[in-house]
Amino acid sequence: HDNLDRLLQLHQHSEQKEDNDNAPQSSSASDNNILIIGDVHGCLAELKLLIQKAIHQHNQSQNFRAIVLVGDLVNKGPQSAEVIKFVRRQQQKYRNVFTVRGNHDDRALAAALGDEECARKSRYDWVKKGLSDEDIEWMAELPYTITIPSRLLQ
Repeated sequence: HDNLDRLLQLHQHSEQKEDNDNAPQSSSASDNNILIIGDVHGCLAELKLLIQKAIHQHNQSQNFRAIVLVGDLVNKGPQSAEVIKFVRRQQQKYRNVFTVRGNHDDRALAAALGDEECARKSRYDWVKKGLSDEDIEWMAELPYTITIPSRLLQ
């Protein structure tokens, strides 16, 4: 479990420490908005399009204060490994992208860690072929929940 307030404070603290920040800081009300996305299910192109569309059509072309992916990043769609790598890169680059582990992510992680029942299912073939040890470690560290304080949702 994690708390979005705490995570955002860590993000702001790390931004203040950096001398050269490429992203301009906005003082508009839209930079307080939070984008919540669920059930990506391995659809990378759609995830990227959704984020861009939300920024431009619903947030005055400003970045969101936070983007929270609420689980099930993987399975069903064609690019599960690529979604994992993309979200990891976004977290490293912007540090205001957060995600929780969903049940599909949990099963993929089990396959990666050697659960025989999961590993022998063809729907997890991408795990063996597409994930690095760092990807697997990142998935293992995802919290199951993130609390968003009500004041951030007003």
